[in-house]
Amino acid sequence: MPAFSHLTEQALRAAVNHTGTEFKGGTKAISQLKETALKRINELVNGHGNAANISSELNLQNLAIGTAIQGLELSYFAVKGQLEQLKDKRLCFDKERLGGIATFIIPTHIEEKNLSTQEQIIKAFINAAHKKNDLFHYLGIQVNTSVELEQAEFYSILPFYKMSEALAQPIASKKTIDKQRTTINLFFRSILPNTLKEIDITFQTENKFIEFFKSSYAQGNYLNDLRAPRFIMLALANLLWNLQHPMDPETGFPLSTARNIELCREVELFINALLNNNENTYLKELNYMGNTLLSFVRKVETHIKSLRVAFIEEHLYELNVSDLAHNAHQTLRTMDKSIFELIYKNKDPLAGKERPDSKAAEELAYSVSYLNQLLINAPDLLPLFTLSKEKMNEIPFINQDPITIIDVLIRFIHYTEEEKLKLYAMLNKEHSDHATEFLSTLQHLNKKYLSPIIEVCHKELNSSLLQPKHRAIAQLTARRFIPLMTLVLEDYTVSVDRPNKESNESPVTSPLYSASEQIKKINTLANIGKGYYVWELSPFITLHKETEEGLDQLPHHQYRFTEITQLLDAINEIVQNYRTFLQHKSFQNFLIRCLNKIKSEYSALEHYIARVDSFLSNDKTIGRSIQAILAPMNTDLTASLEHFSSSFSHFEQIISAPDFTEQQKNILSMKIEAIHQQFNTLFEEDSGILELSPANSPSPPGITLAPLKPKENKPSSPSVYVDPKRIIELRKLITSCRHALSLGSYYGNKGRLLTRLLTLIDNKVTLTFQEELLIITELGKITLSYRPTCFFQAAYAETRSGKIFIAALNNAAINKILPLSSLVFNQHHGSTLTPKECIKQLKILKETNEWPEDSMQLTALT
Repeated sequence: MPAFSHLTEQALRAAVNHTGTEFKGGTKAISQLKETALKRINELVNGHGNAANISSELNLQNLAIGTAIQGLELSYFAVKGQLEQLKDKRLCFDKERLGGIATFIIPTHIEEKNLSTQEQIIKAFINAAHKKNDLFHYLGIQVNTSVELEQAEFYSILPFYKMSEALAQPIASKKTIDKQRTTINLFFRSILPNTLKEIDITFQTENKFIEFFKSSYAQGNYLNDLRAPRFIMLALANLLWNLQHPMDPETGFPLSTARNIELCREVELFINALLNNNENTYLKELNYMGNTLLSFVRKVETHIKSLRVAFIEEHLYELNVSDLAHNAHQTLRTMDKSIFELIYKNKDPLAGKERPDSKAAEELAYSVSYLNQLLINAPDLLPLFTLSKEKMNEIPFINQDPITIIDVLIRFIHYTEEEKLKLYAMLNKEHSDHATEFLSTLQHLNKKYLSPIIEVCHKELNSSLLQPKHRAIAQLTARRFIPLMTLVLEDYTVSVDRPNKESNESPVTSPLYSASEQIKKINTLANIGKGYYVWELSPFITLHKETEEGLDQLPHHQYRFTEITQLLDAINEIVQNYRTFLQHKSFQNFLIRCLNKIKSEYSALEHYIARVDSFLSNDKTIGRSIQAILAPMNTDLTASLEHFSSSFSHFEQIISAPDFTEQQKNILSMKIEAIHQQFNTLFEEDSGILELSPANSPSPPGITLAPLKPKENKPSSPSVYVDPKRIIELRKLITSCRHALSLGSYYGNKGRLLTRLLTLIDNKVTLTFQEELLIITELGKITLSYRPTCFFQAAYAETRSGKIFIAALNNAAINKILPLSSLVFNQHHGSTLTPKECIKQLKILKETNEWPEDSMQLTALT
């Protein structure tokens, strides 16, 4: 056979060439290929052999062709199946890109080291996100499981950032944070879609056959080369979108400015890990989009750093009353959640067990708001909710005729089950969409929220078939549930009032209550504790009497904080919208006194939490399920107290500064001056704003302006704080000097010392004049010194960073905000000096103060 071995190859090629255009018929095509090959081999053998060996050679060739065709047949069906699978993969990816989503599947039945490169990168990306507190939540990654994916994890991402595209953006805002948000929105509208378009073009123009064979060889989804970068890009876009306005994942309230800064730092570390080749992410190893993806991640990192700097400016410059208000709201949410978790449970369909319903309070607030919206659109449903005059006389704060959603719910909750069924029947006869929705929402409210309380009241009143006590059960249920409902409604500030038509819908002889007034009065009555409505948690839990009594006080503490939160919201509105009040000393004193009072209330709450904690520790009857509710509540409330204390200290430090009033006047003065100049430039007319002249400034409560006064270089009191704008300008200068360093200096002692200066500024709420001067002096010492090397080193004061520092000394724009020249030279001549003269003066300062020339001799400022 050796002489004829090439004949098999020729016969097979001849057969493939002959049947190639018709190779579409599955097993039929394989049979045809075999027949053609055998026919061809007969011709070849007969042409190359002799009578002695033709017979045996044909047998051998037939056997060889049969074996080859059998292998080809198996390969064909493998190819056919792989092609079908490839088609599905392409179709699936095509739908994803058109839908703007991203998905990724990671097998779980193999070891991590055997995963493909793309799978390892995504796995490392997800693991890194899980290590950073709430970071995984901000990425918008969803983990899905299904029967079809028993041996895989399915991750998906929705483009949450697209939700902001239809919203108006703060175009003309002067605030740094708003400018950064605008820049990020431009990133979402330009860079992100263009980068995703590159992936789309690659997908649409690739050679499918080459990629198919690559996929067959690698035994994986070749589209993962496109899926992985797309997945990471959408996740980081969601992260950046969330960082524009960071929210608490649990409560939905904005994070404090200090927490925003901390969160940005955490994200920067996360991004740094992605770009660090020593970590396990290896983004650059993605075959198709490695460089493009790295550039995208670097852009995101830059935006996050800019956001952090903007948040720092906000923290230094803005009064954080909103932080205090948000913190109080979070405290209320924590209490609401815990109270309702004690009463309401959800059945877990997978585990088959009941678990505390953490969303019960939120869902109740939404349900009532939704019922109110339905009632506004269908006021003809109101007459269906009737109640006997006898019952009406017993129930406080209810309108004689139902005119509010609270009237409707008070009546409904007081109904017996039989009366509820009659109401359902009447609503069912209305034959309108509003009535249908109203009916289903009431039924849900009854089943989820009233039934557990009805069951407890049924046992408590010893109701039986002979003595059902339906009316007493309904009344006790209403007395307990309605004040809990109104407490949640007041905390969540949901819309419950209707348009002002009540006065025409009820007799003038009876008192009229709006829904908001009813909520307020019911809560006030429940807080007194001796009226018709009561806050009671003890009937729903079985503990020692002392523990039950302690927990019964929880709604009362919560309502106290509800009132405090409303006060903070009102103060916040004045501070945000009517800032001229901040110029008045009496209002400043009021703010300090008010916040001190609120701080005392937080201390009282802290004592209550400690008491509850003591109950939990000593009460052996507390089950693990109740412990799982109350222990986190104590932890969350303690954290809220700490956050409030921190925010209050920052607020007090800013508003107590001796020059705070002058700062507020100057801020307003500069804004009016800018308007005046713009008007004059555009229309060549005087603005006519009399307040521009200090002599014409009206007395309070009108606008009072003072001329800008130069700050003293050496104030008599170390407690005088500098203008926040000076701190921001100083920080920018330090950053510029740091960026100007050579690579060796950046990672050497000079870089570490400049980073230390930035950290000192970031960790302080504000700076005194003495601290500012100390930091500027230290900045000069660091930047002017040189890094000793074996080859070339710059002369003193002629380093890269030193040139930036000297340029700042001569920069009029910088000196207008931060009088750098006068602070360094102690006189107002810096702006007139040439760079050489500056260097000469700085060298004199070095000699006078004995500053080291060698940067390695410098130590960190503490």
